[in-house]
Amino acid sequence: MMGLGRGELSTVSQTAPKFNKVFSYCLPKEDSIGSLLFGEKATSLSSSLKFTKLVSRPDSEFYFVNLLGISVGNRQLNIPSSVFAKSGTIIDSGTVITRLPQPVYSKLKAAFKKAMKKYPRSNRRPEKGDILDICYDLSGTKEVLLPEIVLHFGEGTDVRLTGMGIIWGMMRLIFACLLRGILLAGTPI
Repeated sequence: MMGLGRGELSTVSQTAPKFNKVFSYCLPKEDSIGSLLFGEKATSLSSSLKFTKLVSRPDSEFYFVNLLGISVGNRQLNIPSSVFAKSGTIIDSGTVITRLPQPVYSKLKAAFKKAMKKYPRSNRRPEKGDILDICYDLSGTKEVLLPEIVLHFGEGTDVRLTGMGIIWGMMRLIFACLLRGILLAGTPI
């Protein structure tokens, strides 16, 4: 594990004399390799890459990014960007779950349900504290078309989530659920 936070023990702080606290972390697409670069190399990559600035807060060791909006199926959700700015959007390379404020998740859930209306809902009943939310019974379904979900960040950077970043599934998509209040990224389906 490598600490990239702003604390004095992090790799970024300890290598500051050499790399001037400059780094970039390239998030990989599914089945590919990302990169972690320090110093001048961190900002001199291919012009085809998109960057969003890390925003720091004096009272936090975390890095924040400017999340401006979310689209589901090519339609941007009607969420004021101030909703994201109020709590801030922390980016943490060691976390696989993206937590959304409840009003944001409610709109995401409604748009997801609308886009998935042709698939039968599962009769699974959530248990107390369960993170699985709306679930679909996809047995007998040959092809599942998930709505595209895009996170819109500052500097015009959009991150398109793949199926693995949207739902949790079991048994080769016989059963799939949107997670309650969160999106799961990086778990194979």
